[in-house]
Amino acid sequence: MDPSQPIHSPRITHRRTAHLMILLIATALLSACAIDDSTSVKAATQSATRPQTSREKMWALLRVDDRPLSAVVLMEKMVREKELNAQVFAQFYAITGDEQGTLEIIDADAKPSTSPATPLDAYTQRDALDAIAAAAQGTRIVILNEYHHIQRHRAFALQVAWRLRKEGFTTFAAETFNTDVEKTLVNGIPVLNTGGYSIDPPFGDLIRQSLRAGYRIFDYEDRDEHEGADQRDYRQGIALREQAQADNIKRWLDKNPDARVFIYVGGSHGAETPDEAGNEWMASRLKKMTGIDPLTLSQVSGRARPEYDGPTMRAATALGAKKPFVLIDKSGAPMSRFGYDMLVFHPRVADRYGRPGWLAMDGYRQPVPVTLSPMPGRTLLRAYVMDEPAGRIAMDQVLVPPNATSATLMLPKGKYSLVVQDEAGVNQDLRNVSVLDPR
Repeated sequence: MDPSQPIHSPRITHRRTAHLMILLIATALLSACAIDDSTSVKAATQSATRPQTSREKMWALLRVDDRPLSAVVLMEKMVREKELNAQVFAQFYAITGDEQGTLEIIDADAKPSTSPATPLDAYTQRDALDAIAAAAQGTRIVILNEYHHIQRHRAFALQVAWRLRKEGFTTFAAETFNTDVEKTLVNGIPVLNTGGYSIDPPFGDLIRQSLRAGYRIFDYEDRDEHEGADQRDYRQGIALREQAQADNIKRWLDKNPDARVFIYVGGSHGAETPDEAGNEWMASRLKKMTGIDPLTLSQVSGRARPEYDGPTMRAATALGAKKPFVLIDKSGAPMSRFGYDMLVFHPRVADRYGRPGWLAMDGYRQPVPVTLSPMPGRTLLRAYVMDEPAGRIAMDQVLVPPNATSATLMLPKGKYSLVVQDEAGVNQDLRNVSVLDPR
C-alpha cells in the first residue's frame, strides 16, 4: 500500500467487521480443543443442534480440516452472495500464494493515480534491515505492521525478527495469536490452531523460525474487547479493542521487565498518534501507559498495477531499489507518516520461476520445480516439513491452474512431503524432497 493512502481503509480500518468477529470467536472456541485430535472437533461440530453457517464452515475448512482450497471455493460463493466482504476474502485467498490474484481482488475498483509523483530529491535510500537495527538500539519495543492480504510483509517480518534477535530482542508477539498461544504449540512447532492469519505459510514460518531463533511468544489480543460495546458505534469498538491490546501488552511487560519485544500488528494498530477521525490506536496508548517510546514501522507495497500506486510509492519505485529500503532525509530522519516512525518500502521485483521474486528472501528459500499430472480444476500444491506434528502449517503452497503440468515451490533447507489438494479437499500424496542450503 502507499503511504499517501489512508492506512485504515476498508478492513484495513483494522477493527474486525461483524462477520470477521464471528470467525475470531470460532477461533477462540477451537483453541480449547486439542490440535492433534481433530476428530473430536469435527464430532463436536457435527453434533451441534443447528446447521453450520457458511462462515463456520469456512473456518472449519481452514483451521480444522486443513482444506484451504475448499475454503476458497466456499468464500467465492459467499462473496457472490454478499455474505462476505471481498477485501476480507482477499486476506484469506492470499494463502494460496496467488499474489497477483489477491491484489486484483483488493484493487477491483481501483483507478489510476492522477497525482504527480512525490519529489524525493531530499532523501537517500538505506537498507531497511540496517536502518531498523540501528534505530532499535536503546528501545524495548519494536512494532511492525502488515496488511493482512500481503504475504510479502510476513516474509520481511521474519527477516526483521532475525535481525532484532541479534540486537538482543527476546520476545515475539502477534495480533493473530490465539489466547494462551504457547499452549497451542506442539513440540515447539506452530500449528493451525496457533493463530488466525498464521495458517498462511510465510506467517507460519515467521513463527516457526522465531521460535527456533530463541524468541518467546505471547498473545495480547482481547477476545472480549467488544463486550459491552454498542456494535453500531464504530469508534467505541476501536477504542475498546485498542485499550485491551495495550493493557495486555503492558501487563506482560510488567511481569517480564528484562524482555525486549518485537510486536507484529495489522495496519493502524502500530500508529503512535490518533488518525484524522480521532481514533487512538494501540501503540499510542501503550506509549502513554509505559513511558516507552516504541520504534514503529509501517510497510509500503505496490498495488495490483503500477499505475494504481500512489505518488510516493511511484516515486520510490522509480529509484530502482532491489531490496526493502527506507528513505532518510538530510537531517538523518527517516520518512514517517500516519503515526509511524519509519516507512519501509518494498520495491517491485520480477517474478522468478513463476513465483514472486521476493520469495527467495536473499537465498533463504530455493526453487523446487515439481512435475504434475494435469487435473481439470484448480489445485493447491503444498509442501510440509517432514516430521512436524499433526495440524502443521505448510512451508509453502501455490495455486495451480487447471491442466498444468508443473509448478514451482520455494522452500528453505530441509526435508518435505509434497501434496496436491483439489477443490473438494482431496489430497494426493506426491513425493518427498530434500532441499540443500547453497549458501
